[in-house]
Amino acid sequence: MQTEIAKKWKLSSSVNPMRDTLFAQMNREIRSLKDSIAKLTDTAQLVGMQEQLSQNEFALKLFNQNVNKLMNESFIDLNTNGQFKTNITGNESGKWELSSNKKSIYFHPENKTKSDTMYIKEFKAGTSLILAFDSATYLVFKPE
Repeated sequence: MQTEIAKKWKLSSSVNPMRDTLFAQMNREIRSLKDSIAKLTDTAQLVGMQEQLSQNEFALKLFNQNVNKLMNESFIDLNTNGQFKTNITGNESGKWELSSNKKSIYFHPENKTKSDTMYIKEFKAGTSLILAFDSATYLVFKPE
């Protein structure tokens, strides 16, 4: 499995309930501000609410840009010599290894004292690799 999993993988999708909750909350706040502005008659309050709406829309736009960048540019490169490179959480490199039961991958980034563990949710040689942070949050990769 070590040799089959050792290749460059491109992120194709991700499931992140915390990200989805934040996205929904940001959209609710924008809708609420728009509704409030539409009903507002006090011009002194109107300026403040319009500024808040503008800030929230900018934050949502930035959030979407970051998610799109993550989805379009992220990769993990697992080499057969045990080295890895990734840009998922910033540019990182170091060593990687499979757990003895082949259910986890340990990442030992350079310049970090702590290793990262990701669980192998699914692996189909040459087709897909799904790595999970926990039972609800995971990344789906396709070979590049």
